Amino acid sequence: MKNYINKYFNKKSGYTIPEILIVFIVIGIIFAMTMPMIINNYGEHERVSKVNKMYSIFTNALETAVARGDDYTYYNVENSAEGMKDFYDKFLKKNLNVMQECYSGEKNCWSEGDTKQMNKAKIDFGSNVMGFTLADGTLIKLVNLENSKFSSIFGVTKEETGGLAIVFDINGYKIPNTVGKDIFAMIFTVDDGIFPPFKEADESAIKSDCSKDGIGFGCTHLYIKNETAEDED
Repeated sequence: MKNYINKYFNKKSGYTIPEILIVFIVIGIIFAMTMPMIINNYGEHERVSKVNKMYSIFTNALETAVARGDDYTYYNVENSAEGMKDFYDKFLKKNLNVMQECYSGEKNCWSEGDTKQMNKAKIDFGSNVMGFTLADGTLIKLVNLENSKFSSIFGVTKEETGGLAIVFDINGYKIPNTVGKDIFAMIFTVDDGIFPPFKEADESAIKSDCSKDGIGFGCTHLYIKNETAEDED
């Protein structure tokens, strides 16, 4: 009996090198499969947070302007670069931490690369724009398009005067410069103040736009509601 016990406790135990290698390979496979999902979830959470932050910033800017005596409900935005600047001067400039301003024809307030839709097509915001950069690096464009084009891009109608889009790039000059990924928008009208694109659309239209086949501004609407976009890859 004594010899049996000694033999049992003196027996070598442990994993062989091939077994250890198999364990590491399995761990590597699991890591490779889950890491992209973790990164994507983090990126999605960050986008939701930044979009809601910008929504709050612009809403507060208008409310501060009203409290100061600049009532936007009596204001019509002129559809020109000068009209964009006038709106900026009256309602935004004094209430935002602006680092740089760019007027019509000037650069350096938006990425030099093409701005893309989620469906990969290039998007053109026209010439009636004004840009500025916030202290946190967010790039802003004030955009006023004729009504039919405005509706097709932002999913809402607007009066021929009194409305514009505030388009913003949450990661500045970095790529991908794509609507719904780092480029979003808020809409301003004299009747409703600040609200997200696709306010007048149903849920299916919003999610359709926030997909690989859409333009992408419907994603702003989803993020304001703290919903996530569908996988666009």
